Amino acid sequence: MELGWAMVHFCNALLFLIQGILQYANCYAIFDIGKTKRVMGAEELQELIFIYNADSGLKNVILDGAHKVLSPATYDCTLCQLTHGAFQEKKIWRNFRERHTMPMRFLHKDEFIKEYASKFGYKFSYPLVLGATHEGLEVVISKEELNALSETEALIRLLEGRM
Repeated sequence: MELGWAMVHFCNALLFLIQGILQYANCYAIFDIGKTKRVMGAEELQELIFIYNADSGLKNVILDGAHKVLSPATYDCTLCQLTHGAFQEKKIWRNFRERHTMPMRFLHKDEFIKEYASKFGYKFSYPLVLGATHEGLEVVISKEELNALSETEALIRLLEGRM
């Protein structure tokens, strides 16, 4: 009989431990940085910053749109292809953006470099998605991860898993 009560107490302690682990896991998101994993508290994430591998300006918008239509296989911005058609934002992406409360900023490469890199010395490969935290900027989705995606829905699932 003593062994039975000991087993009950052991099981209760084990369940309590598992419950604590699950609660901890629900509060945190895993962010990939290269081949290493970094755990960042989801509550630390203040804003998502999307940086396109394209420069700003009307001339660049026209050239990029034409490039997407004429030679999509050689277009160098996966993030652009996932979020926009040749000349406008994809509807599924706009719906995702509008339904989330997480602040999101969208910058072209030259805009990001002007605003951030000159002040803080950030050097990244574009395109990518960064997360602004109290500590600074963290990679949420790397260029390599974006390049592996082929559809907007996959980008949305990846972001939702990391927000």
